[in-house]
Amino acid sequence: MDVSASLLQETGRAIADDGFLITAAAAYIVYSSALIFIFMKWTMRIVNDIIVKQQELLEEVLSLQKQQHEMLTEMNSTLND
Repeated sequence: MDVSASLLQETGRAIADDGFLITAAAAYIVYSSALIFIFMKWTMRIVNDIIVKQQELLEEVLSLQKQQHEMLTEMNSTLND
């Protein structure tokens, strides 16, 4: 009877240890997934902001180029006349 009680206690301890290990592993997976998700969203927001700023800058450059082209065309027509 002593041997079976000892085996049962040992089995109970093993299950308790494994249960904690499984719980800790699940918590780690959830925590890691959340961090990866947050990091990816943060990175995407930074990249999107950079793209938007570059697009605005390129639009400004394009409008200045159009103004310059119009001005040069006007100067050319004035000089040719």
